[in-house]
Amino acid sequence: MYKKKKILIILIVLLVVLVSILLLRSLLEKKQEENKTYSTIEDFKTPKDVVNYLGGEFIKQEESKAEGFEADIYIKFKVDLYTDKTSNEEYYNKMMDMISYSLNYNSFRLIDDSREMLIAVICDSQNGRIKRKYINGDSNYFGNAESQKNLQQMKETKTTALEIQSKELIELLNNNWKASSVKFGEKTGTFNKYDIYEQEGIQVRNVYKKVFNIVFKENYKNPVINGITTNMTEEQIKQILGEPTIKSEDMQIFGYKGNDIYVFFSYGDISIYRVDKYDSIEFAKLVEDYINKSDVKSFVSGITDIWPDYDQYYYDDDFVNLVYTLKGIKIQFNVTKNHGVIVHNNYEGQIIEGMTTQNINTNELHNKIFFKDTNTMLENEIIRMNYYEVTPQN
Repeated sequence: MYKKKKILIILIVLLVVLVSILLLRSLLEKKQEENKTYSTIEDFKTPKDVVNYLGGEFIKQEESKAEGFEADIYIKFKVDLYTDKTSNEEYYNKMMDMISYSLNYNSFRLIDDSREMLIAVICDSQNGRIKRKYINGDSNYFGNAESQKNLQQMKETKTTALEIQSKELIELLNNNWKASSVKFGEKTGTFNKYDIYEQEGIQVRNVYKKVFNIVFKENYKNPVINGITTNMTEEQIKQILGEPTIKSEDMQIFGYKGNDIYVFFSYGDISIYRVDKYDSIEFAKLVEDYINKSDVKSFVSGITDIWPDYDQYYYDDDFVNLVYTLKGIKIQFNVTKNHGVIVHNNYEGQIIEGMTTQNINTNELHNKIFFKDTNTMLENEIIRMNYYEVTPQN
């Protein structure tokens, strides 16, 4: 009896020692993982290395249950796709990119059961690249989510009563903004697509035979609108026109929309764009045709036929950037993550037949129409002001 008891005690001691060794080993391995340093992408040998580095809980890796995929990797991500309203796109893209490298660009799936999330990454192992990323079946998850948020935020810009006083502006309005209808003075040069009339304090950019933008500089002394002259302070302008309805958070640029013009104030300049009048029915038909057929070349050709007054158009075999600043429309492919029609908040027509930003059915977008809650004329002002301190050449 005593002998059996002694053996039992020895076994218990050995078991305790064994468990202690295993626990210590586990703690040491965990500490090693935590202290492991990574200098280059080549240091990440496994998906587990990537997860430990970026944050999250690696659960397991197994042969994929889905055809065409090398592995299913079960993981608990560190963060949700969004934290409040902030996108965590950078974290998820890094995770996908780095795991792709560690798997030699074999296709894989990331599964987070706690979030009911499935990410599928389709790779080209022969050329060492990622072909497509799907988050819960969406190949442009963050782009679409951002677009939906922008659409919900879009509101019609309030119209401000603007009394036009500049004789040049009055003549342009009376002549449908035709560039040849007004003599601005002696042209002294051209800079950044603008004709310079230095003595008169005027700069003019023409697009398709019409004035696209006219800028009144500090030496233009006459009132432009509502008794406002160049170099008046922001406070003085606000006393006359009220709070701006369009403004940049990053630069000292603010503006207002009138019945016939948009006016922007920036660093002493008064910059005017026309309120463009356009028929959107043919545009809406072309958009629907593009959605149904996905023929980019025909779509872009059709748009430039009905609207030849674009102010930017760059293209090659796999790149298109077609911009209508005055309309608030961009057609872009391989410019950003959103490929298709980009609708800005100053667009006022139909997008799909019978649908505008006010009533569009988001089920009709088909990952080809996206929304951006910014004014394209404000964007152009920011670009223009980037050249502000550069002296034009005569």
